[in-house]
Amino acid sequence: MTAWLAGVVFTLLKGIHSDPWGLGIFDLDLITLLIGYLFLYFGHIHAAAFAVGQGLLMDIFSSGPAGLSALIYLVVFLGIYLGSLFFNFQTVKGQIIIILLAVFLKNATGQGVTALLFGNSDFSRSIFCARAVSIIGTGLLTPVLYAIFDRLGRGPGQKEEASALEVLRDPPWEEDRY
Repeated sequence: MTAWLAGVVFTLLKGIHSDPWGLGIFDLDLITLLIGYLFLYFGHIHAAAFAVGQGLLMDIFSSGPAGLSALIYLVVFLGIYLGSLFFNFQTVKGQIIIILLAVFLKNATGQGVTALLFGNSDFSRSIFCARAVSIIGTGLLTPVLYAIFDRLGRGPGQKEEASALEVLRDPPWEEDRY
């Protein structure tokens, strides 16, 4: 529920102002991060529903062709799904690689569909650099934001589970010494 609310707020803020946080060249793709987070912790059905729902919400509030955003975020979901088949999404490295590829797919799909529908294929150096910074920055921030989402998702009375190091027994060779 929190992911849906965060996605709606992010979508509405992004639609009101193209640069709501004043970050200029760096455009964090929170919707892709949330799709990945839902995929990782709640499964592919929740992530697919969120992707299509956010895409439809963007289509409702945008003046672009109907279904374009839903298609783009469905491609993002498919990229995360296929990426998880090749990389371990449970590891930090896997999270970075999969989200990096998903954001790349989002930008490539958007550019390709725009070029196909409108005949506008603007490939300027500044747009390429801005998208490259966004792709790399979003990928690198993924593990940090997933850790923050985990902290926010736990209730105030819930404790963290013990780490794997705390529950390990002594190694078997230690038992032989006694």
